[in-house]
Amino acid sequence: MNKKANLIDDIFIEKKVKESIYKVTGLEVESQWSLNDCGIASLGLIQLVSQLNNTFSGKDTELNLKIADVSQLKNVDALISLVSTSIKVKNNVIINQVEV
Repeated sequence: MNKKANLIDDIFIEKKVKESIYKVTGLEVESQWSLNDCGIASLGLIQLVSQLNNTFSGKDTELNLKIADVSQLKNVDALISLVSTSIKVKNNVIINQVEV
């Protein structure tokens, strides 16, 4: 398995968001699906936001999504975009190992 150092990119974020939804719902989802189509109700929304914040927060990055912001989103693609624009980089370092 080859790995390369890469800035967090949209493909990596999409994969991790969909994995987080899978961990909460057990469903493999499509980007066009609404959160309701994914089976995300109020309790699932709380779990999903927590899962995403944990997934994208670490030594070099921080994500602090709010339930209210996520609940207003149209679909999974909008969630991916929100995550992408909300990740904060610590100390100007953001390198991840991405499978290729």
